[in-house]
Amino acid sequence: MRVRHKAPAGWTVTLCDPASGAQVPISRHAGLPGLLRRLREDFAPDLPAGRLVIGTQALLGHDLGGP
Repeated sequence: MRVRHKAPAGWTVTLCDPASGAQVPISRHAGLPGLLRRLREDFAPDLPAGRLVIGTQALLGHDLGGP
């Protein structure tokens, strides 16, 4: 899954098709609150609103935490 901000269009969420490797768009959101709400609904639908925890993660083998 890839989440990108493209001003002024907002936020886009895409998935990588395993067969072709192409990025397949799955949703677009005007603002960050709508994007986060959608992610919570998709990944934790049984949890109450406001319970999504966001953290950093190494991307493509690169450490995002710095030195």
